[in-house]
Amino acid sequence: MTIQRQYSLPNCNLILEGLSTVTTPNSSPPMSVLVNAECHFPGILKHPLTGGREFIESLATAVSRYVQEQLSGIPQPHVAPADKPLLVQLKGGEGPYHHLIVQPQVVNGKSSDAKTHPPTDIKLTTVQLFDLLEAVDQLLADTQTLPDLRLDLTPIPRRLVKTQEPIAKRATPAAIGVSTLAAAAVLGFLLPVPELKIPERPPSKTELEGSGGGSDTPQPGPSPSPPNPSGDSDSPSQSRTDAPTAGALEETLEKAPEITDSDKLTELMQALNRQITQAWDDQPNFDQALVYRVLVSETGDIVNYTPENDAALANRDKIPLSDLAYISLDDELIIQEPVAQFKVTFTPNGNVAISPWQTPEGSTAPANQSGPGSRSGSGAELLDSTSTWTIGLDYLIPNEINDPTQIENLNQTLYEAIRDNRNDRNIGERLIYRVRVNQLGAVTGYESVNQAASNYLNQTPLPKLKTESGRERTDESEVDFKVVITPSGILEINPWRGWPEEF
Repeated sequence: MTIQRQYSLPNCNLILEGLSTVTTPNSSPPMSVLVNAECHFPGILKHPLTGGREFIESLATAVSRYVQEQLSGIPQPHVAPADKPLLVQLKGGEGPYHHLIVQPQVVNGKSSDAKTHPPTDIKLTTVQLFDLLEAVDQLLADTQTLPDLRLDLTPIPRRLVKTQEPIAKRATPAAIGVSTLAAAAVLGFLLPVPELKIPERPPSKTELEGSGGGSDTPQPGPSPSPPNPSGDSDSPSQSRTDAPTAGALEETLEKAPEITDSDKLTELMQALNRQITQAWDDQPNFDQALVYRVLVSETGDIVNYTPENDAALANRDKIPLSDLAYISLDDELIIQEPVAQFKVTFTPNGNVAISPWQTPEGSTAPANQSGPGSRSGSGAELLDSTSTWTIGLDYLIPNEINDPTQIENLNQTLYEAIRDNRNDRNIGERLIYRVRVNQLGAVTGYESVNQAASNYLNQTPLPKLKTESGRERTDESEVDFKVVITPSGILEINPWRGWPEEF
C-alpha cells in the first residue's frame, strides 16, 4: 500500500510517497522506503521539483547548511561525500533573494536530458526560503516518515571562526608593548657606557713572602671539557624535542573517543589523502617506505603522528606531516575531540598509501598495543600487512580528459564493458569504486571506496578488465569515473568530478 506524507506551508509544499516494510496492525505503518518526492512552490514554478532519496537528502542538507551560514555569518566549505553528489545547492543572490539550484538527475550512469535540461535555478525570497526550511524541519521531526533519515550536521572547525573582538582592542597590547620597548631603548641609549675594569689578581703567598721574586706559581684553572666523541656540538640536553613521540599520541588516545564509523573513516581518509598529495611537491630521495601512524580529528585536522619504522624516523623532515599538523593553544580541547587512526605510507616512487590503522593480523589496533614501544624490528610487519581501504590511485592525473563529448563516450564504453562481464547482481550491498580509464577506453586502475566494495572486488569484472585491457602508467590522457552497484543490482557510472557544465 502506498503511503503519502504532506508538509504544507503558505509558500512551499513538500509531498512524499513511499512504502512501508514494517507491519504494525494497531497503528499506521511508518514510511520506510521513499518512492517519489515532490517540492511545490506555488506561484513560482508550474511543475514541482521531483526526485528520490538522494534528492530529498541533498535538499535537506543544502537548506540547513545555507540557513546556518546566513544566521551565523560564518561560511563553511561545501565538500560533497564520495557517494552523495550535490544535487541541490543554495547560493546567495542580489538583495534579499536566494537561489535554489537543482541539478538534473543522473540515471544508470548517464543523463539523457542533461543537454536539453540545464540546472533549475529558482529565485526565492527570505519568506519563501524559511517556509522551505520549516517544511524540511517538519519532515526531519516526523518519526513516521523515513525514520532513518538523519541530517549530517558537524561543528564548525575552530579555524573558520573569526574573532568577535574589534581589531583596535586586539592591537592595543601590541602597540603598548612596542611603545614601551622604544622608550626603554631611547633611555638605554642616553645612559653612559660603564667603564670596564679588569679585576686585579690577588698576590700569592709566595709573592707576599718575597721568596720567589720574579717567578709566578701556576694557578689551577678550570678543567677543560672532555671532547664530544660523536663530533656533535649539541649536548644530550640539547637534543631535538620537537619530534613526534608515541607517548603523546597514546596519551591522546587514552582520553579521546575513537571514530569507528566506516563511512566517516572513508571520508576522513580521502580528505587526508587530498591534504598530503597537495602538500608533497618534493621528489622522494629515500630508498625505503616511510610508515607513520596519524591521528585525525572528526573535522579532518591532523592532531598527532608518530613514525612506525626506522626509515620514517630518519626522514621525517622530508614529508609534509609536520607542516599539516594542527597546533592548538588548548590541548585539553584537542583531547576531548573524537579522533581516527590511519596508517600513512610514503613510497620511494612518490606514491602515498592511506588505510585505517590495523595490526598485522588485520584488526583495528587498540591504543595500548601499537606504537614503537610495542613492536619489534623496524615496522616491516605493519608495512607488509594488507589493508582493505588503501588508496591505490594517484590523487592528481597529469593529463586529465576534460572534453565533454569524450567523457560521455568513455562513460558509455565503461558502462557497457562492466555490464557485459558482470556476475555480481545478487550481492545485496552498495559497492562504490573509483575507476581510471585512458583515452582508448581501457581500465588503467581502480580502487575501493567503501568496505563492501573491497570485500566483493573479486566478484566484479574490474580485476579482469584491468588485466586484459589495462596498461602501465604512461603520458596518455586519463579520467576517473565513479562506479556504483546498488544493493538491488543497478549499475550507475558517473564522472568522478561530475558531469561538465556543458551537460
